[in-house]
Amino acid sequence: MGNQFAGDWNTTWNNVKGGTTKMHINDNGTGNYDFQAGRLVGEFKNSNSVYEGYWSQDGNQAVGTFKFTLAANGTWSGDFTYTHPRGSGGPWSGNRA
Repeated sequence: MGNQFAGDWNTTWNNVKGGTTKMHINDNGTGNYDFQAGRLVGEFKNSNSVYEGYWSQDGNQAVGTFKFTLAANGTWSGDFTYTHPRGSGGPWSGNRA
């Protein structure tokens, strides 16, 4: 079976009040999302049930870390943190687009 993170997602995190951000994750661990030209670079762990790495946003120069865990229903949830500028981050979740 292929990597279950790979593909298109509708994601929710505290940047959008009541809205979603489109995300695409590639089999090689890279990805992007439609907010501030966001990019992901990460690794798949625990038999591909965890995706963990770094995010960056070219639009506002923000960077940080993330860790997402797949649920049995095919959705994922996790958290992100800021490393620049300093901030607390918060929850981030995704459903198949």
